[in-house]
Amino acid sequence: MIIKLADFKPSQKTSDPQFLLVQSLSDAELFASIASQSFNYRVDSKMIASIINHDENVKLFVGYIRQQPSCCGLVFHDKNGYGGLHMIGTPPQLRGQGLATLMTNYLLQVCIEDGKDWCVLHASAAGEPIYAKLGFEPAKQIITYVLT
Repeated sequence: MIIKLADFKPSQKTSDPQFLLVQSLSDAELFASIASQSFNYRVDSKMIASIINHDENVKLFVGYIRQQPSCCGLVFHDKNGYGGLHMIGTPPQLRGQGLATLMTNYLLQVCIEDGKDWCVLHASAAGEPIYAKLGFEPAKQIITYVLT
């Protein structure tokens, strides 16, 4: 899915949740924990830590609601000048509160602040309606095959 950032209408900023940049090993461990719960597969904190320390084109964030870590998300910038979103996740027990929408809004704001004109993402079936409401449009479809 893709969105022209000039067409993005951000929601009003609120103080809760608060979004903090992942900068340390303990932040990377927290991000990996939230992502692992959200996606139901193991996300390695050492891999996350290696990204934050070695790639200025990638920014990872943890969202806090009522001062509790509640969601995660990642923005990256490619060599063609596009922003991209990845790993937007909320643990199952916190879903249905609009946290994924708030995180996506925040990450799009980061892309705008970083001077990007377009932002892309690959949407899961659960995430597609969220992104469509924010103005993302389908661009390409990835077909997944399963051997039975």
